[in-house]
Amino acid sequence: MTEFQAETAYSLSLTQKGYFSSKTVTEAKSQMIKKSGLLEIFPAANILDVGGLNPLKEYVANRAQAYKPDSKLPKPKGILLVGVPGTGKSKTACAIAGMLQFPLLRLDIGALKNSLVGESERRMREATKIVDAFGNCVLFLDELEKMFSGTRGGLKDSGTTMGMFSHFLTWANEQKSAFIVATANNIKELPPEFLRAGRFDAIWFVDLPTLIERREIIKIMNRKYGTSMPEAWADDLKGYTGSEIEQILRDSLYDGLEAARHSLIPLSKTMKEDIEQLRLWARSRARIANTPDEEAPATRKLRQAPKVRVLGTPSTTIH
Repeated sequence: MTEFQAETAYSLSLTQKGYFSSKTVTEAKSQMIKKSGLLEIFPAANILDVGGLNPLKEYVANRAQAYKPDSKLPKPKGILLVGVPGTGKSKTACAIAGMLQFPLLRLDIGALKNSLVGESERRMREATKIVDAFGNCVLFLDELEKMFSGTRGGLKDSGTTMGMFSHFLTWANEQKSAFIVATANNIKELPPEFLRAGRFDAIWFVDLPTLIERREIIKIMNRKYGTSMPEAWADDLKGYTGSEIEQILRDSLYDGLEAARHSLIPLSKTMKEDIEQLRLWARSRARIANTPDEEAPATRKLRQAPKVRVLGTPSTTIH
């Protein structure tokens, strides 16, 4: 903010609140971002609206300590969420902003591109300057593989995407105020520069929801839509994503639960091979974000020893 803009924001805060409110100043910054047209302000989501993913939630909660005023911990750079479409990666990004109590800014690389030579790169630099000036925030990059799809074939757009990509990588390494949350569905299309060690603090794989997570999703969606899907259905909905379970409940308001359930074919069937390849990639390259199901206690089977027939001893009586 300029000196005049900051003075205006604090004056507005005194008029409305009677004191200097950081929330009022943040709202003033948000209005500036909207006018720039370079970034979008997204509302943060409640973490209670995200079913499961407990390991990822614990990870973010631990990193939140770095943003305390007296903390000497290094500021985290951010995380990359890779996984099956419809498993709640975008929703989780919004919930992370709620956990950290930071504003959520969305950067769309495609919206920054301009037909004039050099204009796209200039808009990218302006966008990163705004993020730096904003202070602590969550920077959301949705479907990262589509944003920088031209980096491997720079001739397609005369190297514009490559120039924007290079500036973003340099800025991401040096910035210290934004917690970057990027999502991707197709890991094969991501530039290798994003996957090298140190680019993100961690790469998380979001798989199809487990049984425990499906139960949580059913509870959340029943509360959201006022429906009454039995939690026991979680067993029958194995292989369904959170978005698909939500769609069943939305359709059930019109068609009934049974009809809505049988009319939807899950991605785990239509994209079975792609999902298996993604799982195979994640086994040794990413952390698993899903809440594991409780394992049944192991039972030890005892084999009964065969009965041994004892032969009688020969008689020693002398006749």
